Amino acid sequence: MDNEQLKSKKKIIQVIANELKDAGFYSIKSWIGGYESPEKIINKKEKLTIITDITAKYEKTLFLFEVELSKESQPAKWQTLSDHAKKCFGKLFIIIPERLSHFFNKGLNKNNIEAEIVEISQ
Repeated sequence: MDNEQLKSKKKIIQVIANELKDAGFYSIKSWIGGYESPEKIINKKEKLTIITDITAKYEKTLFLFEVELSKESQPAKWQTLSDHAKKCFGKLFIIIPERLSHFFNKGLNKNNIEAEIVEISQ
């Protein structure tokens, strides 16, 4: 991820975190400044350690939010996050630019990954 994408990702995460707070979510965590960092999610089989972009709770349900701005296939990462959300009786949202909708929907369907795509204009 280049520096411009990182700046853009941080801005999107900040907007989402603010909207979640305004909507009544609590225990909002993110790796961006001003928030407690989410817990690491570990997939030993795939040798993955993930810190998701945002975690938040609403009515005792855990929600995971991952912002993806590039056309990079990461099925092991998405599956790990989806499995973690299910294990916690929660839900995974992947936030993407509209232009990547087909790519992500195809990748999630192909790999049987449970996640909700949220498209943003960028």
